[in-house]
Amino acid sequence: MKENNKNIYEIVVFGAAGVGKTSIIRRFYLGEFTNVYNPTVEDCYSRVLNLNGKVIVLNTTDTSGSYQFPAMRQVAINRASGFIMVYSLDNRYSFVELKRLFDEIVESKPNAEVPIILVGNKRDMKNKRQISSEQVVKDITEYIRSKGTRNFKLRQIETSAKDNYNIEAVFKEMIEILTNIPCDKSCTTKPKKVLNWLRKFSCTFGSYTVN
Repeated sequence: MKENNKNIYEIVVFGAAGVGKTSIIRRFYLGEFTNVYNPTVEDCYSRVLNLNGKVIVLNTTDTSGSYQFPAMRQVAINRASGFIMVYSLDNRYSFVELKRLFDEIVESKPNAEVPIILVGNKRDMKNKRQISSEQVVKDITEYIRSKGTRNFKLRQIETSAKDNYNIEAVFKEMIEILTNIPCDKSCTTKPKKVLNWLRKFSCTFGSYTVN
């Protein structure tokens, strides 16, 4: 799927409060992690990437874990190229919450071929695991089919934002689905030169400045 505005892709991260959405995003965009939890209303991050010589911009919206902002959530869904759906491996309820978000996505994009990556975060909490990856894939696949749609491009990955485990893999997987370009080790680096139109975004850039 390609955005109308040249090579700009909009990713939205959904999930219940406390599952680690912000930690995953900040690991990828800023290379940092903190154990301090601060509830998110909505934040936006942007990163310029070099896909084997092709320059793209990956914008990611970090959404609220509560359901107090339905209008903001709807706007995010409407503009999204793809979704990262985060649940916590030590909290079965956080996975149940994803189904409510799936309902909103299906309602807004019933016929769109939208990539969705299911991310089971907090893999480091091995002794507190409450749900397996196999069960997640089975449940979500059946749930999506029950809604009468088979168009979603579904993937599943386990991560640990704390240990920086599989964080880049989540975004590389999304990039490959969106662009149909294999994403090797160099695909998440900043290109040496970018065009002027890449400078103008409402999102906050990552840990570097576009020169």
